[in-house]
Amino acid sequence: MPAPTAALAAALEVLVCPLCRRALEAVDGGARCAARHHFDLARQGYLSLRGGAATANGDTAAMVEA
Repeated sequence: MPAPTAALAAALEVLVCPLCRRALEAVDGGARCAARHHFDLARQGYLSLRGGAATANGDTAAMVEA
């Protein structure tokens, strides 16, 4: 897992947790808020703040018909 970069550290100064709106801090492998919501740092160096599982898994019937 990549270490947090200076750019990520700077970004965390203005980003907040999308789930509870608390400040984020850099931790090993990503970022975490005081409520312990954790976001992983991707190998490519970005931090995805999207939470939860995907709502769709492939094409829906409407997509196939279109």
